[in-house]
Amino acid sequence: MPLMQWTEEQLPAIHSCAKKLLVQAFAGTGKTTTLVGYAEHNASVKMLYLCYNKAVEMA
Repeated sequence: MPLMQWTEEQLPAIHSCAKKLLVQAFAGTGKTTTLVGYAEHNASVKMLYLCYNKAVEMA
């Protein structure tokens, strides 16, 4: 995956140490990309990732 240029709005969510993280924004603003960045930054942490998005639907 190519390195992302995170925005200053995305970085707090990606680097969050919170036990619960809720990302709310309008469609097309990068929520899914931000959560992927969060998962990559916290690879050793087990998490539940819920989304309603055909692009990330698992078969």
